[in-house]
Amino acid sequence: MENIKSARENRMGILYAFVAFSWWGLFPLYWKLLKGVSSVEILASRIIWSFVLTFLIIFFRGDLSKFISMLKDRNTVIRLFMASTFMSLNWGSYIFAVNSGKILEASLGQYLIPLMMVILGVVVFKEKLGPTQILSISLASAGVLLLTLKYGKFPWVSMIIAITFSLYSVFKKKVKTGVLMGLVLETAIIAPFALLYITSVSMHGSVAFGTSLRTSLLLVGAGAVTTLPLFLFAKSAQKIDLSAIAFFQYFTPTISLFLGVFLYKEPFSSAHLISFSLIWAAILVYSVGLIKELSKKS
Repeated sequence: MENIKSARENRMGILYAFVAFSWWGLFPLYWKLLKGVSSVEILASRIIWSFVLTFLIIFFRGDLSKFISMLKDRNTVIRLFMASTFMSLNWGSYIFAVNSGKILEASLGQYLIPLMMVILGVVVFKEKLGPTQILSISLASAGVLLLTLKYGKFPWVSMIIAITFSLYSVFKKKVKTGVLMGLVLETAIIAPFALLYITSVSMHGSVAFGTSLRTSLLLVGAGAVTTLPLFLFAKSAQKIDLSAIAFFQYFTPTISLFLGVFLYKEPFSSAHLISFSLIWAAILVYSVGLIKELSKKS
């Protein structure tokens, strides 16, 4: 019975991870709609409206007292402050890359995330890797290395995206709160800084919010469209290993890559083709290993 429950938990964790990372891969479509808006303002709006949404949910669920109580827990607040800081840096870098015509560079950073997460999973959480995982990571590493060398310079944006999301994952995994409560606490801690920025910018008359109904709705909507995948990601992190989550991270940059190349016409060289072929081979190898592992648990 326990094995059946464990297998079910793994399947749900995999489903959550699949939806979350696929959703993230489609984000360039949304951020491009806000191309004329400052990346920092988009980020600040995303934080504020995400907090409003999650706070309203816990308020109507009657969890307000629990929310206030957890804000008094010093260790929880510190960990969530670190998590929200790294996530804000991650979102800001990603939005900047997309709206600067660098979707492929953002994609590179996202391809680096699983490698970072697997390393952190082994070092921080003492997770163990099997031969299949090692082979898949080696293939992906070769693909990412080739893609990195193609740039001819150190890819700062890519590295920031990879490092900040990986560290966010570590701090989120250490927080022992419910998924929704963790999200509302996370945004509550960083929201005052976002509100301070918006207020400061609006005093100089350069804020985009309110300039048109379309822009305003898109900025408000940024909170909702980014909150759902974070919720699903947090759920998956509770049910499956960090190294397993790392596999699904490949969905996001692959979808973004297709959007960058086929929709937004960013250049795609032969080096890119070789790199991504290696990465897809890594995904295939990892998939086979994951399916075999789940079959054993069933």
